Parts: sequence; structure tokens; C-alpha cells
Amino acid sequence: MLIYNFQKEFLGIDEKNLHTLGYKDLADLRAEVTDFADLFVKTPGYIHNFQHVHWIDYITCAESNEESKVIINANSKNYKAIITITNAYLVDNPTQKAYIVHLNNLRTLTAQEYDAISGDITQRTIPETVSPQQSQPILKTTEEPTVIQDEYDTPLHVETQEKEDLDAMLDVGDLSIETPEVTKTEPFVQESPQKPKSTYVFDPNIASKELGLPLDLIEEFIQDFITQANDFKDELYKSLEEGNIDNVKTLSHKLKGVAANLRIEDAHEVLSIINATSDVDIIQTNLDDFYRIIAKLAGEEDLATIKDDEVPQKIEIPELYDDDFVAPQESEEILTFKDDEPELTLEFKEEPEIQEEQEIQEETETQEESENEKKYSKEKIANEIGLDLESFNELFEDFIKEAHAIIAKINDALATQDYPALKRQALKLKGMSDNMRMHTFTNELETLTHSTDKETLTQTVKEIENILTAISKEEE
Repeated sequence: MLIYNFQKEFLGIDEKNLHTLGYKDLADLRAEVTDFADLFVKTPGYIHNFQHVHWIDYITCAESNEESKVIINANSKNYKAIITITNAYLVDNPTQKAYIVHLNNLRTLTAQEYDAISGDITQRTIPETVSPQQSQPILKTTEEPTVIQDEYDTPLHVETQEKEDLDAMLDVGDLSIETPEVTKTEPFVQESPQKPKSTYVFDPNIASKELGLPLDLIEEFIQDFITQANDFKDELYKSLEEGNIDNVKTLSHKLKGVAANLRIEDAHEVLSIINATSDVDIIQTNLDDFYRIIAKLAGEEDLATIKDDEVPQKIEIPELYDDDFVAPQESEEILTFKDDEPELTLEFKEEPEIQEEQEIQEETETQEESENEKKYSKEKIANEIGLDLESFNELFEDFIKEAHAIIAKINDALATQDYPALKRQALKLKGMSDNMRMHTFTNELETLTHSTDKETLTQTVKEIENILTAISKEEE
């Protein structure tokens, strides 16, 4: 069996399967691949590392009763197995579901089985490390070399003769050509082309539609992705500075998988480049690009500003030839407005009776919404989500525990005035609450994500804590 944590990261493998595949220990396996799924062979009809969805999600969410078959290429041999997945809980995150992947009936492919699917198999390629001292072998071939002949050359056919005759034929005299004096010019140095600015804009609706998940859940995943990327940032740059390229690739590989699942194309592109190269400069450039993408996703992208000293005194355009950017002269007439002049406004006055009816209707709707928010029907919500009541109760208990844990983190961030961290935790709690269809403290969460006033934030956190405490007591 294989062990994957709640983030779908490969943690371990049992001894029997390890030895069946020809590895002596886990270190021997990890010397070849970081993730066990990298051994999966891409074959139609078989499980492999899909481009846009994680293979664990594909198996656990599949509605079909067909077996999840896989072909594994290990130590230059092909193996076949049937995958089943069960859930477990690990000590590193005891509230999140981990995955136990069972490789049932693991065995080598028979000759008949291999022949039946060999035409469809796309072999897994493992990059080979070639030392600088090694030279590429020269392949012998019986084919005649292809000769590319200049169209201005006249082919010269020389028959076999004595050495003296050959030297005479090759003696063509002085080949120097008198050329007119040419003015020396500076050599042209081609500048490296700058990477064009991407116009790609991430659309969460695409991921929602293709994955069949609610939009608010996709947005919650996006926030988790941003948090994970920021958590990895210091270690990524530190590893790059120390020359630990393997660790850079390990961390970026995890982020690349999430970016692919969420359909964040620009992030997936730069992370793929980082995973495919060992050039420090290329990694540095694409890592910087990646964190600019993360800032853009988080809404923290800085807008370009123009400094005053960068504004020219005159625009060199014929149409604006006489337009100087100078202060107006005293002779120019400047329009001024008096403060006491009445301000023009457009107001539409409503009839008193109509306005009164509208106010009554709005108050009624507000009261109904408030009553509906207070009435949290587990049975109704469970039916909407598609769970039985018992499973929903377990999910609800996990939500209450996780919500209290997030509130504790918000209080810590508030104490240190780490408002970006506070905002991230508030957005995470908002996503969880929306998934549970709990809108009791939606307004308070909006305040947490937009306010930077410490007193207001402190009061708001206390209100959310009181609401959670009241909900917890109702469940006891």
C-alpha cells in the first residue's frame, strides 16, 4: 500500500510492494522519483498523472463501477495493479483525511498482456544524468552522409593520380582579392528579447465547470494555494541561494500539481520550467514570475506609477506640437467656482405612500432573512450537499473545531498586527462557512477581510467567538 497525506503528498510504501517492484528501501525508490505516481505509465484506459485533475481525486470521485487499473514502470519492468483507496488520519494533521492507496494484485505484465497494449503505451521517460567527462557515443551507420552543396559552388571531381599531379591541380595561385576600403562600423549586438507581458487572466469559473465543484469551493482552494505558496517562499529562495536545486524542484513540484488542478495556466507554466531545468538564472527568473502571479491572485499586484520627473516638458507629436506642460500664464483665464454656489444634483422624489410601502417591504425581507439565518437546519443542508445526516454531523463537528482553531490564529495575527495573515485566515473561515451554508457571521467576516482598525477587528472577533460558542452549546 501507499500512504499519501491530506495534501496528496507521497509519504511511504509497505515493504512487500517495495520489494515486488525491485527496490531495497524507500531511499532507493526516491532516488528515482519523488512521487510514486511518477512511475505510472500513461496508457489509455489506465490511471496515470492526468494533466488537469489529480489521479486520487479522479478515483475517489468517479461514479463508474469500473476497476481503476494502473501500469507501473519500475526498474525497466512493467507491472500491473488495481487501485483502491481508503481514508485514514495521520498525526501531522489529525482533522484532515489522508489516503491509503492499495495496489491490489500487483504483478508483472505477461507477454500476452504487454503485446495487447504495447501499441497504446507511452513509455515513462526518466532523464539520464550525463557527467561532463562523458562524451556522447558516435553511432555507426551504413548510410551515405548527406552533403549540402552551395548553389554557387562548382563541383570538383578529382581522379586518383600521382601526388605531383594532385598538387599541381590544387595550386590555384594567389587567392587574395582587392576590396575597396570599408568604413569600420560598430558590431551589432543583439539584445536578448524581453519576455512579453502576459495578458492571461485566471478565471475560477473554468475550474469550477471542469471539476464540477462549487465556485466558492474553488475560491477557497485558491486561497489555500496562495497560503501554501507564501509558506514555501522563504525556503524556495533560500534553497536556490544555497544551490539546493533538488529541494527547489520538490517544493515547486507540489505547487505545480495544485496549479494544474485549479487550471491556473500561467502559474503551471512557470513552475513546469522550474521543474525542467537546473539553470539557476532561469529558475530565479521564473520563481520571481511565479510570485508575481501569486500577488496578482491575492489582489496585491502593485499598479505602475509615473513619477513627476518622468513627465516630459513637451510631447514630440505633430498634433500636439505647441502643447507645453507648463504652468498657466497670468494672462490666461482660469475658470473658478464659488463655494457658495448651489451644487447641482439629480434627485427623484417618490410619493410618500409608495416610499412607505417600499420601506415596510424592505424591513419585512430583512426580518425574514434574519430569521432564516438563525434557523440552521442540518437536515436541509445535508440534503443540499448530498450527505446523510450522520455524516453531516461529523462534518459539522469538524467545522466547529477548525473554526475555533482559525479564530485562535486570527487572535494571534491581531496581537502582532499581521493583517495579511488575519485576512487569509478570515477568508479561509468564510470559505468553510459558505460550504456549510452557515451565514450567521458573514458580515463579521467581511469586516475582518476589509478593516485594519484594531479596535473594530477585536470587537468583531469577539462577536464571532460568541456565535461559535452559542452554536457549540446548541450541539451539546
